[in-house]
Amino acid sequence: MKYLVSWKTRFDGSAAENEASAARILDVYNKWTPEPDVTIHQFVLRADGQGGFAVTESDNPAAGVLTTFKLSPFVEYEIYPVPRHRRRSRPLRRGHRVAQVHHLSRRLRLRSQPTATIEAQDV
Repeated sequence: MKYLVSWKTRFDGSAAENEASAARILDVYNKWTPEPDVTIHQFVLRADGQGGFAVTESDNPAAGVLTTFKLSPFVEYEIYPVPRHRRRSRPLRRGHRVAQVHHLSRRLRLRSQPTATIEAQDV
């Protein structure tokens, strides 16, 4: 399964502490390697320098957690499973057809209802 990994750096200290933290992140990152059963398809950084995104793939969800765990003291992660489009679109198409049928049946019911006539009565 593919996953979208979003991360944001944890810069919560003073300017000097954040600079030291950034140097430590680079040191740890240079030694970091993803788990063997994790494939990284795309790795991009945010323009503001505060984090980034990666599209990964693995049949083992625990491998993705282990891959991100090594940098977790410095980076806050969010990991989203991303199903393949074909698998996801089938229920969406089915739901769309159900909505169309519901809409059509409602229109037919409204047309088939008898119209009420109101006659003026003398008071």
